[in-house]
Amino acid sequence: KNAFLNVVVNAIFDDDPAVGIQNPNILGLIKATGTTFTADGFGGFTTGASGFVDSADQGTEAEYIDLADLNMGAAWNLNQLRAGGLLADSFSAAFVDIKVEEIMRGNPVVGGEFIPIDTTALLVAGAQTNAVWIMSALAVIGSVAFGALYITSKKN
Repeated sequence: KNAFLNVVVNAIFDDDPAVGIQNPNILGLIKATGTTFTADGFGGFTTGASGFVDSADQGTEAEYIDLADLNMGAAWNLNQLRAGGLLADSFSAAFVDIKVEEIMRGNPVVGGEFIPIDTTALLVAGAQTNAVWIMSALAVIGSVAFGALYITSKKN
């Protein structure tokens, strides 16, 4: 309950049934609102309206896309991600933006809550937890110092 479900499926979405020509740049769809996410050709995306599922593998719409729709999520075209390049960049940008929007709506995050992390404290705690690296570092520094003294004393 109150969890967003996004699905990445082998489906093709379109945004205008009247045109009769499929828009090959549509990355994803929020079926309930008809919102589409379309690659802009530069690694970004634009949003539109009137989106719908143009075609999908047997059962994909009923079993996955409609389930995402019931759970306040979106459906994404797997083939756009597979294409790589700017299409994949656009896909990533749109997917991350919609996930951030979902999180910012204030619904609970599945699995817990976000806790800010102080990276300095994390580094210090990690260093203190495993002292083996300190012993190794001291051994290397000691060996280098001893070697330098030995070489210096041989020169004299």
